[in-house]
Amino acid sequence: DQPMLELCRRLGITYEAYSPLRHVQLSDARLLAVAKAHGKSAAQIALRWILQQGVPLATSPGASHEFTRQDLELDTFELTPAEMDALSAIGAG
Repeated sequence: DQPMLELCRRLGITYEAYSPLRHVQLSDARLLAVAKAHGKSAAQIALRWILQQGVPLATSPGASHEFTRQDLELDTFELTPAEMDALSAIGAG
């Protein structure tokens, strides 16, 4: 959550997203719209959103080579400020 992230930054504590997709609604229409615009999966968009906030994340090898390939593509695209704001609003409700 944003207040915790800001507190950690202020105190010089590394905040890491561990198991970052556990509570993400990958079927959210806003998330799916951004995914479609970039030709990426909803999971890739959610992970990219985390990375663009400057938060390191840990992913597991996944259940398939496809998930691993998708994780390795996270640095091949960037979300716009408007997309970042729209995605941030998903968890704020």
